[in-house]
Amino acid sequence: MFGLELLTVPAVMATQIAFSQCEDKPLPKIKTQIIARETMYDNSKSHRQLEQFSIDTVSPYEAGVHSKVSGLMSGNINVSMKANIAWSTHPITKNTCMWYDEIKVDIISEPTIYIASEHQGDRCRYNATMRHELKHIEVDQAIMRKYSAQFDNVVRQAARKIDVVGPFHANDIEARRAYFDAGIQDAIEYTLEQMKAERRIKQQKIDSRHEYDRLSRMCGGR
Repeated sequence: MFGLELLTVPAVMATQIAFSQCEDKPLPKIKTQIIARETMYDNSKSHRQLEQFSIDTVSPYEAGVHSKVSGLMSGNINVSMKANIAWSTHPITKNTCMWYDEIKVDIISEPTIYIASEHQGDRCRYNATMRHELKHIEVDQAIMRKYSAQFDNVVRQAARKIDVVGPFHANDIEARRAYFDAGIQDAIEYTLEQMKAERRIKQQKIDSRHEYDRLSRMCGGR
């Protein structure tokens, strides 16, 4: 079970500085970081309860073949963007210029491993299931490392493309903020869709028929 990657864009902060002509400004400070929350473990759910979870990967077996769910990894990867917009307004004409001062992108994972409660007394099966679910977390960690660089790159490109907006009248500041948001958000969402697609493929490889058959043969076939 893998949670959907969510994009959140908190409210944009703004800093007013002394007015100057709308000339090129330094590129914004851009910081992309990975935040991996501590893995949580839940052994309270039975096989039957785990089967009720929404599972993103597809069973490798033919239709009609029932497989018992021994464990699941549930983990959202959330991508959030916070931006500080700098702007300057002429005190008389109210001509205004706006540009990005700082952009922060956080890639956050919050994994939970579920192992069926029936396995708590069976250390062989419990440990085998745990090792399998940890492979899913390893895939997510690799994906996050790869896409951290890509998010950083696309945000820099988008910020460079937007550059400085203006001059415009100060009454239009809120509308221009929306324009700023849209440019960066589109770049992040496009990369987010790429990450989701690659994540799904790599997680599916972990849940292969070969892997399931191997697990079923372990521990005396229990």
